[in-house]
Amino acid sequence: MVEIFGLELTDSELKEAREVFPKASGFANRIHASGTLQAAFSEVRNACKHLLPTNKEMPTQLVATRWGAAAACGQTHEDLRMVVNMMTSNTAHKLGEFQMSLLQWDILSDVNECLEVFEDPTRTHSQKGVPLIHSVIPDMHVLKFRLELMRDGRINNPRTGQPPRLVIRVAAFAALNVLNKYLRLLEVSDIYWLAIALCPWYKLQWFENHNYPASRIQEVRRALEDRFGEYTTRYTPAPEPELPHPTEGSSDTALPSTRSRRLWMQTPPSTANHDSTASHSTPRSTALSAYLAAPLVSEAEVNKLGGLLQFWENEVRVGSVLGRLALDILTAPSSSVDVERAFSGGRMSVNYRQHRTSLATFRAKMAVGSWFGTPLLSDVTEVLEMVEGKGDTEPGPLDLD
Repeated sequence: MVEIFGLELTDSELKEAREVFPKASGFANRIHASGTLQAAFSEVRNACKHLLPTNKEMPTQLVATRWGAAAACGQTHEDLRMVVNMMTSNTAHKLGEFQMSLLQWDILSDVNECLEVFEDPTRTHSQKGVPLIHSVIPDMHVLKFRLELMRDGRINNPRTGQPPRLVIRVAAFAALNVLNKYLRLLEVSDIYWLAIALCPWYKLQWFENHNYPASRIQEVRRALEDRFGEYTTRYTPAPEPELPHPTEGSSDTALPSTRSRRLWMQTPPSTANHDSTASHSTPRSTALSAYLAAPLVSEAEVNKLGGLLQFWENEVRVGSVLGRLALDILTAPSSSVDVERAFSGGRMSVNYRQHRTSLATFRAKMAVGSWFGTPLLSDVTEVLEMVEGKGDTEPGPLDLD
């Protein structure tokens, strides 16, 4: 990492940065745990409420089982900075251990700005009853782009006029390692790629616009054709003996394009070769080939028709096998990880699948599993030592080459 990006933190910088969130969350926990401190905090807050940028009355606790908890805790702590400083500087409250230096307040402000990149995907993928699987990989690409901006220091801080501080860039580098790991794991499953192709405003054009190689695009097309072939065999009724073969195919080609709507297609010059290759990959016209060849349909236009699922339900009503395939794929959950249960110590950690597994061990496995396989934690021996409690509590410098 030092050789590639020139990122090297000193021990003092690491120490300052590592204390920021323990102080913020520790302060909030201490306030919430004491009625006396809550009353004192409210009194101070009310005395200066007109000077505060928030209506929040109490600091937000960092609850590890909730999405976005760190961002909420950090932002509230910053918004209530005046009250926090008055409370921590008053020796009668015995909160001096949570007092932050000016550098730590600056770091907290920078981190709060950086954590905003996680808000949209967190909010989007926390929804229920909404088709989300088609947006998993696109959202991860947006997040990756923003983290790369942080890591590379391409945007200056408007408050200082300087690039992001080193601790921010190092944290972004670490986050990118985890994100890239999960992007690679997603490639093992076809369903995420098929969901993108079956999204009318993405189709295969999305892969071309994001510089995926032609070989990968052809793999997605073949996987989609294979799945469509299976559905065609399973759900297409047997043709009547007296009907000629072309009539059977003509019903399949009546695709969403038969209805009037605003259509658009992005065709960057670099994708011309992709288009020519794709146009000859299907030997005969099918509902799938007609759908992929048709211009993109904007997300706004699909929403006018009732949304993504309604778009395909309309096709199912007229007997479209492709519509049935699209609904089966697009209604799959975007994530199978129940974080709330995993880290809250619910039944998952004590049921028959986790018999004789302590809660601490279960949490350790979940946490370490996210980092293993990245340059930050590549040695399986180190993982075993951590799970067994034999590893160092303070690891040495990481070799990130």
